[in-house]
Amino acid sequence: MAHRNFSMIDYFSRRCREVQPRLSFRGRSKQEWQTWRAELLSELKALLGEFPQPVPLAAEVVWEAVEDGLIKQRIVLDSEEHMSVPALLYIPADRKRDQATAGACEASSIHRGIRPSDVSEDQSSVYND
Repeated sequence: MAHRNFSMIDYFSRRCREVQPRLSFRGRSKQEWQTWRAELLSELKALLGEFPQPVPLAAEVVWEAVEDGLIKQRIVLDSEEHMSVPALLYIPADRKRDQATAGACEASSIHRGIRPSDVSEDQSSVYND
C-alpha cells in the first residue's frame, strides 16, 4: 500500500513549505522593508474593504460584584453598527471617584460563542435587536 497521510497538521505543514506567498518579505534592507510594508498594507486594506464607521460605545453594565479588592463589572460595548462586544472590567475598589486614572483592566470575552444567558439572566435583551 502506498504511503498515505491522514494528518491535517502534516498536510498543512507540507503545503506551507511548498507555497511562497506573493507578498512574503524577501528583502534585506530597511528601504526594502519599507517598500514591501507599503505594498502589503495597500493590498491588505483593499482586501479588507472599508473600515466600519465609529459609533458611540453606549457602555452598559449588566452585572457587578465587589470581591478580592476589586469592583468586577461585566459590560457590553457597541464596537460598530449592528455589533456589540461583551467584556469584563476590573476597577480597584479603593479608587477615589475623582481619581483620573484607576489602573482598570479590561478583558474581552468575545473568543467563544456568547449566549444571552452568558451576559446576565435578566439582561438577555442586550443581544436582541
